[in-house]
Amino acid sequence: MTKIAAQIQALGKTAKVWPLFLKQIKPGLTEKQVARLLWQTLKQQGFTKKAFRFIVATGLSAAEPHHWPTNKKLAKSQAVKIDFGVTHRGWKTDVTRTVFLGKPTAQQKTLYQLVLKAQKQSAKLLKPGIPAQTIDKRARSIIKRAGYGKYFIHGTGHGVGKRIHEPPWLTLTKKGLGKLKAGDVVTVEPGIYLPGRFGIRIEDMYLITKTGSRKLSSAIPSELTILTYAQPPT
Repeated sequence: MTKIAAQIQALGKTAKVWPLFLKQIKPGLTEKQVARLLWQTLKQQGFTKKAFRFIVATGLSAAEPHHWPTNKKLAKSQAVKIDFGVTHRGWKTDVTRTVFLGKPTAQQKTLYQLVLKAQKQSAKLLKPGIPAQTIDKRARSIIKRAGYGKYFIHGTGHGVGKRIHEPPWLTLTKKGLGKLKAGDVVTVEPGIYLPGRFGIRIEDMYLITKTGSRKLSSAIPSELTILTYAQPPT
């Protein structure tokens, strides 16, 4: 199976169980428990290997770009950042979603829409021949104009294939000097991280086509998601 076929199949299977996983999240669960629930749900689709160690970060921990799950409990109105992927037929996937347990604050809603705007606007530039840095510049400029530039503290994306991080690099560093080409699969994942408060990242996978790009993870909703739960917070 080709890289693209395997990644499309894996993301399709992931999308089928994503809503089932979200229904299980509730206040009182720990980050570790959420990570286990996600993997158990994905295994229902026949997956046997993660692409990497899942990131589940809630509350203040969500302000860390890379945070390994702990025994910290989820609480009402917190952002929950979930970065995950699987290995399927030897090829990897990488998706991040930030969801909210109950009604988000006005600032959380505003920043979520800002990150989503930065992602969508920069992804529109994806096409063969464009410098990888251009994607980063667009996402970064949108967040900077809104006054949050210093809180976007990593590159905008990277290639995904046999390895979870590989060229091309959508970053302003020297790694990002190359140009995109048809057949590349890249992530676009801007984020805003407010120390001591919360963080938001939205990450999707895109295939560079002959004329533009195709979003491979579109079946996993990226719009603002507010979770409801049957049991009261603990």
